[in-house]
Amino acid sequence: MSAKPRRSIVALIPTKNEAWILDRTLACTSLWADYIIVADQGSDDNTREIAGNYPKVTLLVNPGPTFSESDRQRLLIDAARAIPGEHVLVALDADEILSANVLDDPEWRSAVSAPLGTIITFSKVELHPTPRTYCLSSAEDRDKYLPFGYVDDGANHESQLIHAPRVPTPENAPVIQLRNVTVLHYGLCNMARFQSKDRWYACFNRIQFPHKSIVAIHREADWFDRTKAGFNVRPSSPEWFLGYEQVGIDVCGVEAGWKLTSDTRFWWDWDILRMFEVHGVAPFAMLDIWTVDWEAVRMQGITLGIDGLPPSPIVQPRRITDNLFRHILIFARKTSVRRYVDGAMRRVEKILYI
Repeated sequence: MSAKPRRSIVALIPTKNEAWILDRTLACTSLWADYIIVADQGSDDNTREIAGNYPKVTLLVNPGPTFSESDRQRLLIDAARAIPGEHVLVALDADEILSANVLDDPEWRSAVSAPLGTIITFSKVELHPTPRTYCLSSAEDRDKYLPFGYVDDGANHESQLIHAPRVPTPENAPVIQLRNVTVLHYGLCNMARFQSKDRWYACFNRIQFPHKSIVAIHREADWFDRTKAGFNVRPSSPEWFLGYEQVGIDVCGVEAGWKLTSDTRFWWDWDILRMFEVHGVAPFAMLDIWTVDWEAVRMQGITLGIDGLPPSPIVQPRRITDNLFRHILIFARKTSVRRYVDGAMRRVEKILYI
């Protein structure tokens, strides 16, 4: 009797302007994945060229005109399921890699041989301020393991527009927690990029979920500033990087492209300006995005030929109630009475705005 074919390990990676780190991500991922599916949504840097340099990569075009986690994960999962045979799906963002011990870890080998329909969960580590240290671990600090992997049985992927599970998570499915292999997130090694993304998330929430509490939007967007004083910054484990470094992949060097300033612009900044063009600035008046000189950004974008920007100057909102509401939430986020202030402000916003 012939041996049963080995399951393929398929990495699923969505991209949009990820040239700053994608080469590193794909080099590492190519060492443990059989297939890598990259779904790119309109990158205008050299993301697609980088992806094309890796033989294991299948590059898809995500044609969606707007951001949707459910649409992009469906595109990625459907492409993985078109590959013959059984698969283990591993869903990562472009600024995430699996720790290098995935290359020889017995626990990982056991997980990818688990019964069909098994969810594989990992600890996620926030590397900061460089990859040599980390400030948060979902397992150590929150006793939480996250579903990045799935031994695929074709189950439906229940998803949503934003902050959705990346792989199917059927109710009552068996779950494996990996204690050794970790998802390493590089997002907080590039603070200008991280801050731009969080501003965009706040604006996106305001438009897509207009009845969502403005207080809640603030607290989702300011989590880093609220909690960084309590971070336990620890040395990263050498085993997270060793296997990659041994084959010449620089997983810890902070490249010049990472050393960005608050003046660096990202696609999220242009997209916020497009939201201003469609909706005006009033819906965003209470959000903590106004430390940016959006008129200067608009002029920079026009010089660069960015499409869809407002033709008229951006004027910062001046209504006293909006500014006061915003500044109270900003002030309160680091105080011991934040929860009480937030409760009061939720009541205020229901009276004034909702």
